[in-house]
Amino acid sequence: MKALTKKDIAKIEEELKSRVIFEDKLEEIKTIASLSVSYLKKYNSFFASCVVFSYPDLEIVEEKTYVEKAQDNTYYPPLQSFHDSTAAINLLK
Repeated sequence: MKALTKKDIAKIEEELKSRVIFEDKLEEIKTIASLSVSYLKKYNSFFASCVVFSYPDLEIVEEKTYVEKAQDNTYYPPLQSFHDSTAAINLLK
């Protein structure tokens, strides 16, 4: 698979915006999660973490971390989600 260019990524991001749902379709909420991904240039790696909490008492149900070497070292801040998404997806598997 060829590497995506900034133009390719911007086009995909524009297409994804049309899929955003703005209405409340949730039923009873039993858990909530906090997910974070950071990129450290020094190590050319992504560090992802996720904590799942019970709701409404906010007790920790699960914690998970994941580290992944970046596939390339290109970084374009407006399209950061395309860098972070692989690590986030792998963390959640």
